[in-house]
Amino acid sequence: MWLWFFVPELSALRACLSRTVQHVYIVRQGLVADVFELYRDEELANNVLTVEFVDEVGVDADGLTRELLASFWRQVAEDLFRGEDCLVPDLALFRVRKESWKFECLGRILSHTVALTGTIPSFFAKSTLVRFAADDAVDDECLLDDFLLFVTSRERALLTKAMCDFGGLTEAEADRLQNFYTAHGFNNTPKAAEVRDQILAIAHQDLVEKPGSLVSKMRQGIPEGHRAAFWQGLSADDIAHILDAQRPTPEKVAAVIVSPVEDMTDDQDRTLYFLTEFVAGLDFDTLTDFLIFVTGSVHQPDKISVTFTTLTGLDRRPISHTCFNQLEVPTTYASIKEFKREFLSVLASPEALTYSEV
Repeated sequence: MWLWFFVPELSALRACLSRTVQHVYIVRQGLVADVFELYRDEELANNVLTVEFVDEVGVDADGLTRELLASFWRQVAEDLFRGEDCLVPDLALFRVRKESWKFECLGRILSHTVALTGTIPSFFAKSTLVRFAADDAVDDECLLDDFLLFVTSRERALLTKAMCDFGGLTEAEADRLQNFYTAHGFNNTPKAAEVRDQILAIAHQDLVEKPGSLVSKMRQGIPEGHRAAFWQGLSADDIAHILDAQRPTPEKVAAVIVSPVEDMTDDQDRTLYFLTEFVAGLDFDTLTDFLIFVTGSVHQPDKISVTFTTLTGLDRRPISHTCFNQLEVPTTYASIKEFKREFLSVLASPEALTYSEV
């Protein structure tokens, strides 16, 4: 999804890329290691990419580039970041000496990702991006919003209640709140008049102080031209706007599923209904799998265009064209239950993310 409408400076960042097109070969099983090795070359972030996955058939018309970067960020999010619904950089102490160089590469890859795709990986905490973009102080509202997404959903409910209705905490909840403080190294007693400031102190430690050195390394990786063209002018409001616009939900994705077919048959109407209901009911992880399968990206698409086939038997399966956000869906499913079962099976298969057709 190109977000020129939201942040015009993205076009200036895109203009930083040279006319050099660099062809890169990626082994899917070693994707993260391959990408890190490629970006040791600082000049790569100033070139346009064309991607080929080894032993797969596929022509890159931006779709493979989007998929490469989406898959890379999805995998490194699990290894080099921590948090629940928003993440901050993290590296265990025993890994620092050997692997901290990766974060300078991550800064380079992040800036190149924005230049090539017009998107920012949506898992980033806003506070991390504010520090990354301009090394600015993070305001309390941003910090608190991030922290409530950073902790678990159960902790989120507890902290929200403590700030909104401290007197309504049960004895068990009060004990849990004290245990939460202790687990985060905050050796103080929760107090009604101070609880918001206390939680903000913990948030600042977890979201700003602990990842601070790693965010600084990421900043060092930003190509100089990129910094002046884009990152220095990016405000906290811009960051929040981009992340909110990009973040997919099942309902938002289902709402952009359309078909160019005029005068659809009853079978086609029914299949389109099956698909939208299927997508609207997905959990976040499966929605992510669906988006990568169809669009090569994990972000909210503008549109998913659906056409139809009459495949049956062992040949029956959805076929995606990620460069164009297109999906071909068989109309031969007898029920929505059958449709869901087979589509989930496709998304769970290793072949879902490999290319067998041009």
